[in-house]
Amino acid sequence: MKEPPGRLPFLTREQIGSLIAQCSEHLRPIVLTALNTGMRKSEILNLKWEDVHLGNRWITLYKTKNNEMRRIPINDTLLGVLRELERKKSGDYLFCRDGNRVGEIKKGFKAACRRAGISDFTFHDLRHIYASYLIMGGADIRSVQQLLGAQGYPYDNALFSSFGRTLTGSSEPYSFWHKSGTKSCRRKTKVV
Repeated sequence: MKEPPGRLPFLTREQIGSLIAQCSEHLRPIVLTALNTGMRKSEILNLKWEDVHLGNRWITLYKTKNNEMRRIPINDTLLGVLRELERKKSGDYLFCRDGNRVGEIKKGFKAACRRAGISDFTFHDLRHIYASYLIMGGADIRSVQQLLGAQGYPYDNALFSSFGRTLTGSSEPYSFWHKSGTKSCRRKTKVV
């Protein structure tokens, strides 16, 4: 998904916290996964337990936009989210509602953004937030591109360099997690 020229989506930590707080019980772990991995919506919604390796703290993606396998590290925040989901699982997919795999989240995400007072923001923008906070935490552009599975990236090097000089941090640039009481899922698809 290409960004319109001049559009640079960004949320402060406070806005991220507000967005997470406004997510429904079923949407919250999906948003947290996006914020902590930079994965695409389709990659997240199609994620199966066989792709998640909690012991090694990796998620392996076999079906990606670029048709290349990709490994995503699991940070402490995401580990907590996944362990909560694991306690309640009963099917193959991670994200579900009423026992069915979540198929669409656009309306629920838009409503959460509205309640959080965030406008002109899409689920895809969470990828940009993830990348921005990694860069602000000191990650190099090439590493971020590899984590995202991106051939290129819409921000320029000057902006990334500015982020890197302005803020320093760890490999976990932010940690937002709310227990969500998620439910287990089967193969059917349900709209959130």
